[in-house]
Amino acid sequence: MKTYKIRPIGDSDIPLAYNIFSTNRALPWSIESFTQSVNSGVCLVAEIEGQLQGYILCSVIFETAEVLDISVQKNVQNLGIGSALMNAVIECFQSKKIEKLILEVDEFNAAAIGLYEKYDFRTIDIRKNYYQDSAGNCSNALVMCLSL
Repeated sequence: MKTYKIRPIGDSDIPLAYNIFSTNRALPWSIESFTQSVNSGVCLVAEIEGQLQGYILCSVIFETAEVLDISVQKNVQNLGIGSALMNAVIECFQSKKIEKLILEVDEFNAAAIGLYEKYDFRTIDIRKNYYQDSAGNCSNALVMCLSL
């Protein structure tokens, strides 16, 4: 099994992280919006043998943090990288006295929902027709929350 390292994102990582982001999304944000979110938030990356393989991007407003995105290269999914990123960001926010962590997830993304439920995230709201794919089909977002 390959080992991975979790660390804060560096400026040179942003294009690589954006590539993972845009590859895993039907309608990705612009590179400018992604970069602005990285620069104004908390972003950790996972690397294997020096190669960026995933990231978690969060924003913080007072005592609440929000996971804006978590994404892992498709060829290394199911190796525990998503869990390692979630562990690291939870530890980071607990040390900063953040009280809760929220996120939105597509109701059909069973793998992500399973990951979040493993950490005791609970669904607190549903946003109707929040996500849209490239064909124009809509799905609901589950708003989930974890008390830290």
